Amino acid sequence: MQQIYFDPGDLFSRYTLAQLSDPAFNPSQHPELVNWAATFNDPKYGHDPEFMTGLGMYKITTWQPGQHITLEKKTDHWTQNSTYYGEKSLPEKIIFKVNRDPNSQDLEFKSQAMDATGSISTKVLINLQADPGFNRNYHSGFIDTYNYSYAAFNTRPDGIKHKKLFTDAAVRKAIAMLIPVDQIIKVVHKGKNKRMVGPVSFLKPEFNAELKEVPFNIEEGKKMLDKAGWKDTDGDNIRDKVIDGSKVQMNFKLNYYTTQIEWKDIATMMAESMYKGGIKAELNPMDVGNLVLAARQHDFDMMLGSWASSMLPDDFTQLWHTSSWTSEGSNYSGFGNAETDALIDSIKYTLDDNIRIPLVKKFQEMVYNDQPYIFLFASLRRVVIHRRFANAEMYFERPGFTVNNLKLLNPGSMQVNNATP
Repeated sequence: MQQIYFDPGDLFSRYTLAQLSDPAFNPSQHPELVNWAATFNDPKYGHDPEFMTGLGMYKITTWQPGQHITLEKKTDHWTQNSTYYGEKSLPEKIIFKVNRDPNSQDLEFKSQAMDATGSISTKVLINLQADPGFNRNYHSGFIDTYNYSYAAFNTRPDGIKHKKLFTDAAVRKAIAMLIPVDQIIKVVHKGKNKRMVGPVSFLKPEFNAELKEVPFNIEEGKKMLDKAGWKDTDGDNIRDKVIDGSKVQMNFKLNYYTTQIEWKDIATMMAESMYKGGIKAELNPMDVGNLVLAARQHDFDMMLGSWASSMLPDDFTQLWHTSSWTSEGSNYSGFGNAETDALIDSIKYTLDDNIRIPLVKKFQEMVYNDQPYIFLFASLRRVVIHRRFANAEMYFERPGFTVNNLKLLNPGSMQVNNATP
């Protein structure tokens, strides 16, 4: 953060980090700190473009929430002569327009009203790529990502509000066999996404290729549920079992995001398939904030979600360490024990790939055997860039292309540039 902007009086040069971190330090005895904090936490710094400033090459000049944000190039930024692509600021102005409507997206690209995107529906891009006019004007591609979607089980329920449905790894494995992941990819994502088997991307050298996809096999899943004691004893087509002295039905809520229609489609296909195995999943749509809050507080039975990663080596602490479950972090499922925690800690501090990669592969195997998630698929990013721009490279990393590196071509040179998928 820019010190001269947020601390123009150089207040913090009078304090050390050790002082501020000391439990005995009393901020109320330092009114200058209290006043600074009150100013710093003013909502204007997050909502008013006049007060939204950062260290980057661009400054927000207008913001219409839910519609568009405009960035304009700073005239005196230290990167103005940099040759590094990440520090270039070739466009004078960048307008980010929010458009979540598939039909409108289709029209805006056919009319060339939009220059680029790294977020467009699969169906829309497939339709656009069938249009010769679109292909003449745009580079486009379905690009691999390090992201993945999943269905998480609550493996440590309280037994009261959330029944002990998924505490047995064999039950979780059986339910995974009831999920038609390949069919979901084919129907919902037009065959464009790729199966996942664990928390590490197949793009990475530490990916454990020995782990096999859980097969879709309803009959085998039903047999495994029978063996685990989950049977339909009252003829209502819903499996049940006596747990802690009470009869419990395999009936639960399946939480999913309302951000995109695809989440509902996935949840619906999962619920319909599980019902064939004697399991009733009630669809429970939730906005992002409430779904994540419920997940952190372990207030769910089963939920759909996704994680974004990168090419960097994984640190599994946030998602898989037990400390991230007890502290209401991102270990939503409650996975882990002392052994997996020790392995995660070792991976985090091991720099030698000859040692680290085998540890990561072992960790993937342990997650695979425990089945806290049903790993669904890695999304393909849908990238579109107009041919009037040079430097139209496409990347595995988010957001799929570098918008500040796009350079407007001369009108007669549009055809010399080729995107790199």
